Amino acid sequence: MRTNKIVVAVLALLVAGVLVACGGGEDPVVQELPTQAPDEEVGAETRGGVTSEVETTWENYLRDIIAAAIVDRNQIVDLFERYRDPNVTVQDIERLVTDITLVEDRTEWNTTPNSASSNVEFDVRLAFANGDSDTRTCRFDVFMEQGVEDELWYIVNPAALAIFSVCN
Repeated sequence: MRTNKIVVAVLALLVAGVLVACGGGEDPVVQELPTQAPDEEVGAETRGGVTSEVETTWENYLRDIIAAAIVDRNQIVDLFERYRDPNVTVQDIERLVTDITLVEDRTEWNTTPNSASSNVEFDVRLAFANGDSDTRTCRFDVFMEQGVEDELWYIVNPAALAIFSVCN
């Protein structure tokens, strides 16, 4: 019985430490871009959005949806810190994602004069609150259309990166 209390106390301290490191009580710092992968230049700001090249628009979009997913994960940690019983959080700590890093993008595009499509494929590394990490491959369909007047490539249905449904 005493051992169980010690284990719970240690886990509660671990969760508290992780939650403090992720913004404990201070105004959260919004990370605009994912953590830089080895040999990848990510930059310090979000990308410029649509461009006149399919591949560049995709690269910008990919980094922005990863950045948005990181912000979403940080907001969840913040909500847990403020409202959830720490004993319950301890039980779920191995599933609590704290960071997402782009590892490799293998996307290839099928293009016509005014449209492009791909079943995109890229790897991300998920970092969990317990210190573990897992690399997953994400796949989903993306469609682009080229604007008639400006000749820029637009994502047809931009959406958030659903890391738990499209990344396995």
